[in-house]
Amino acid sequence: GSIYNAFGNLDDLRFHINATILSRLYEQLSQTAERGISQKASLLALFKELAISYVQFAMQNRLLWKTLFEYVPSVSSLPDWYTKRASAGIYQLCQRLSVAYGISEETAKRLIGFFWSSIHGITAVLLNKKMEMVTDLFQDDYLDDFIEYSLTGLFRSKADEMKQPVKS
Repeated sequence: GSIYNAFGNLDDLRFHINATILSRLYEQLSQTAERGISQKASLLALFKELAISYVQFAMQNRLLWKTLFEYVPSVSSLPDWYTKRASAGIYQLCQRLSVAYGISEETAKRLIGFFWSSIHGITAVLLNKKMEMVTDLFQDDYLDDFIEYSLTGLFRSKADEMKQPVKS
């Protein structure tokens, strides 16, 4: 009973929990991005590091990740506060990449969108053991190859955007 004094219902509680999990994930990704930018990593190398960081977060926080991405709320739309908070981390990362690499925010959004859906899919397969016969292949070196092949294809048409951070 007392938890419903703080939260209107189970969905409200789950949204607050999920927002906190997302904040932790975004913080880890942000730290990874800052480290890569400070080391003058190419954008491709930075995305490889972001992918590894994302998978590591999910593997180290398996139940939290599953709670975040496998929970289907009973409400028809997400609360505005949650949508804003969930989007904020992604938009901050897009803005940071845009400034650091001298690319448009639109390009950064496309790259992050591609990255998110790709790495999220691999992570879901890993955590849900949907491909048990090949799960052993999904180690860091395989993940590195996947990221390189995927992003190289994405960047192929935008070769000028696979560059070092802009000098600040």
